[in-house]
Amino acid sequence: MSDILKWSPFIADNSPRVIGSIVLLILLWLCYSLIHLLWIRRLQDPNLRYNWRQGINYTTLLLAIILVGRLWMQGLQPILTFLGIIAAALTITQKELIMNLVGGWFIIWRGLFKVGDRIEIGDHKGDVVANGLFYFTILEVGRRVDPDQSSGCLIKVPNNQVLIKSMVNHTRSFPYIWRETRVVVTPDSAYRDAEKILLDIAEKHTQTIKEAANEQLKNIEDEVIIYHTLNPKVYIQPKMDKPAGICLTLRFLGEPRSCRDLENEIWDETLKMFDQREDIWISYDISTFDLHAPESIEKRKASS
Repeated sequence: MSDILKWSPFIADNSPRVIGSIVLLILLWLCYSLIHLLWIRRLQDPNLRYNWRQGINYTTLLLAIILVGRLWMQGLQPILTFLGIIAAALTITQKELIMNLVGGWFIIWRGLFKVGDRIEIGDHKGDVVANGLFYFTILEVGRRVDPDQSSGCLIKVPNNQVLIKSMVNHTRSFPYIWRETRVVVTPDSAYRDAEKILLDIAEKHTQTIKEAANEQLKNIEDEVIIYHTLNPKVYIQPKMDKPAGICLTLRFLGEPRSCRDLENEIWDETLKMFDQREDIWISYDISTFDLHAPESIEKRKASS
């Protein structure tokens, strides 16, 4: 009760500002609630819903600070001058914090990425799982495991990194990437047949992806020209170092999160097809094998 009595003269002297502040906050809260109820809650895409909710939260907070602040700062020029000096001092001493805040707004304003996107920034690569005012969190991909697989580590990246470092978004606009994988067959193999086997299998396993990617290209053709063809292709090149032979490089389109599984399916079927042929052999470095091992002796007897 004593605290209320102590503040009573202050409230009485500034009653228009107190009432105005309460009215503004109530109006902002009503607008915030209506937007959530009538629009955001009806969005079906969880990533889109999350991003819009974050944006509305930040915008409402900023409007509350600006509108209520202007209401209370009228006629307080000396105090504003003092606060300006304090703000300048904080800008110098808390530069990183302020830059993180600016970076957070820049991410939302420019739509650099959303939760669920796979991005690469600096030395970090992963899937965005959270986006905040001062930092965003990614689920690390690669480094400790295959380049396309999650390591299970969460990395918190300061928002200011988007202002000072190059960033790659693997899934925005066109959510597909090219992947290359290689196999070396011996020089006396029927490498043209091996090429056709690789190409046919890749065509079969990427047909659905190619159709979806073509539809995606139609949606963004006014923004950017990316590719003229999405068909898989095999490149042939002689390989002189160990293991020597003919190097077949398969280039195919896939989704960033499932490229490893797709590659596994392609190679599983390819190796089965190669195994059925008597004129296609995968080249290997014989120096890495123990020629005196029983299995090596049996292989040499069979080949002779």
